[in-house]
Amino acid sequence: MKKTKVLASALSITLLTNAILPATKLVDNINTPLSSVAYAAEEKTPQKEAEEKINYLQEIISSLENISGGLAGNQLSWLKELKHAAEFLGKIVNKGIGSAAELRNKIIPRVDLLINVAETITADATELADSEQQAHVIIGFSVTRALLKATDLFEGAEGLNKASENLSASLDKAREVPKLTDDSKRTHYTLEKLDRAIAKAKEIRNKELKNKLDPSKLADIDLLIRQAQDVRRDGRATVGEVNAMAAELNEKIDEAYKAIPEGERTANKAQKRDLEKDIQAAKNLRDFTLKGKADSSVIKQLNREIADANRVLKNNNATISQVESADEMIVEAMNKALASVKEEKPAEPVEEETAPEVEENTPAEEEVTEDESEEETETEEASEVEETSEEEAETEETDEKSNEEEAPVEEETTEESEVIEG
Repeated sequence: MKKTKVLASALSITLLTNAILPATKLVDNINTPLSSVAYAAEEKTPQKEAEEKINYLQEIISSLENISGGLAGNQLSWLKELKHAAEFLGKIVNKGIGSAAELRNKIIPRVDLLINVAETITADATELADSEQQAHVIIGFSVTRALLKATDLFEGAEGLNKASENLSASLDKAREVPKLTDDSKRTHYTLEKLDRAIAKAKEIRNKELKNKLDPSKLADIDLLIRQAQDVRRDGRATVGEVNAMAAELNEKIDEAYKAIPEGERTANKAQKRDLEKDIQAAKNLRDFTLKGKADSSVIKQLNREIADANRVLKNNNATISQVESADEMIVEAMNKALASVKEEKPAEPVEEETAPEVEENTPAEEEVTEDESEEETETEEASEVEETSEEEAETEETDEKSNEEEAPVEEETTEESEVIEG
């Protein structure tokens, strides 16, 4: 890797020097404007070609990083060197360092070779994955030689093109290697399947089965893992033996895992996602909604629930039941906190809104009441006066009538007395 960086730095310095001090014999006849325009157009074409090829190389590298099943062994180190070389050449091309001749002789052939390397690694990881080990040996030597050529500062266009041709020929030769059978010698691809099975079995054994599975069944799992490791170390193991061991180990582990009740299984990141969201919601509720409005006891209780939920969230051995219970508790705590705020909230606006209305309306109402009471009093007094006058009038009329009736009686009495006297 250090050698690659040194060579890359040297190449950069060389290109910069040539860009600053161009050779004096590049063009002989540039007197006419037409020849100058033609030269400018010629200068632009290699630049554009180099940019397009760099972009294509970056696309292949991205597809290699996302390849199904992933890369293994030497493929990972090849990819690392490939990315570094592509990044370095991309900077040179994008900055426009170097003349058209330098792009043709040093940059473009180098990018072509790196593209060929990337395509060869892709073929090794896909179409040759089920080929015998000899195919991968051929590819390994060829890719290593090609990368050395691509990072060689003194390698010209001819040597770079020759290295690309040799790499293509090696890929064709590797494609002629027979495909794997069950009796073929194991390859790093078949071993990779067994490696994944062993790693999965160890993880589930230590995380799920250790304290939850019956001891006798756990001992059987441990024995099977040791047998798989023995097959992994056996250089004479066939493809069939490796595949059979991987399949048996996966089957036994899956069977043991399913025997554990779902609630007692260890919760993964996806199963903890709801709890994580509710914890954040509780923090937001505490910091924005309840702050300055809720009683301190409510805040303390919510803080306790947040702390308890965080402990469950960070516990790698927390079960699904524990995660669900913690989630329910923190949701309940949030609901209680909100309810306490809603109970206290109506008292404040009632006092603020109704008090001014009562003060404004009370004088008017009192004036109206006084006016009404005065009018009623006057009405009552008037009615009493009228009733008194009516009673007096009736009394006078009665007296007059009684006087009129008494007068004739006196006259009759006088007449009677006169008769008696006579």
